[in-house]
Amino acid sequence: SGILQSKYDGYLVDDEYNIIAASIQSGSDSRVLSLKDDAGLSDADIQAVMSAKCNVIRRVGNHYIYKAQMYDAPWTVLIVVPLYSIIGKTLILTLPEILIGSLLLFAYFILMNLRKAEKLLRNASLTDPLTGLNNRRFLDAMIEKEIARVDRYKGSLSIANLDLDHFKRVNDTWGHPIGDEVLKLTANIVKSTIRESDVLIRLGGEEFAILLPQTGIDAGYMVAESARKAIEEASHPIAGKFTASFGVAERQSGESYNSLYRRVDEALYRAKE
Repeated sequence: SGILQSKYDGYLVDDEYNIIAASIQSGSDSRVLSLKDDAGLSDADIQAVMSAKCNVIRRVGNHYIYKAQMYDAPWTVLIVVPLYSIIGKTLILTLPEILIGSLLLFAYFILMNLRKAEKLLRNASLTDPLTGLNNRRFLDAMIEKEIARVDRYKGSLSIANLDLDHFKRVNDTWGHPIGDEVLKLTANIVKSTIRESDVLIRLGGEEFAILLPQTGIDAGYMVAESARKAIEEASHPIAGKFTASFGVAERQSGESYNSLYRRVDEALYRAKE
């Protein structure tokens, strides 16, 4: 009992596997004890027990059987442990690990959901909901890294700002829903003309910016002019033709972002005039 730590039945059987004695009450002294009736073993199970080796635990049917031969006697000791008892004992012994594992798994899923929600919120905070472009907050977050990269590798960086001309007329004439359609159309037009390495950003209202990595003023001018012509040639089905003004500037060595942006903005206003 101390070794097994589980419910079991013990039997002493002769060489024909008739029960001589048992650890359980048989109910009647006159009844012939049988492994089939008392131990719940089938004929096939009994045959398996008879052929099993001694001193080895073996699974027989719904039981675990341990068989030991007695010395100087034609008798055998059988220890019969029900399978459900072993399973129950195993579950009880492993219950703390199961609970801890379940809690860890639960905590993992919560953490993954929190990370997913955090990523969605972060993306939402950096994305313009109308056009799906990156917004001014995204530009502010990445521009210093881009400037540091340019300084490290002695590269070039330009920015092009664009502003739709007389956009207030569109909203006043056809309403804000049509104005929103014009803004989305503008975003799609510009995206189709810029390079894959360029980043289009909606700064707010009808103003956009194009971040041009590894681009000098001449190449930046060409990108802006290509986008300007594409906008001029396009037409909205209701608002009709519309145009945009552009300002472009290349960052000078050691120049801060604020100084660069001010020069881009000044170029844009000159284009407006």
